[in-house]
Amino acid sequence: MNMDQLNDQQERLTELDEHARRQRRKGMLWVGISFILCPCHLPITLMVLSFLLGGSALGVVFRDNLIIAGILTTSIWAAGTWYGFRKMRTATCSITPRAK
Repeated sequence: MNMDQLNDQQERLTELDEHARRQRRKGMLWVGISFILCPCHLPITLMVLSFLLGGSALGVVFRDNLIIAGILTTSIWAAGTWYGFRKMRTATCSITPRAK
């Protein structure tokens, strides 16, 4: 291998490391936001949403359909947690990103 090939390889590894760091940060952000919507925090989440949406038409729909709101919040939590862990897992695997 000549020096140019070694430099190209080093640049590629640096790009992959930066990509992995970004993916990991995104995953941690998704999991952190999903933690707020965790079902164990559901009473607090529903109370805050009721306060924020109070006085609006959306607030009335929310108040009248608390079970649907709870199911929706729990679904968003599950999807966000899954997506966050998926992002963190792909940041540590050996699959290289597609060329742009």
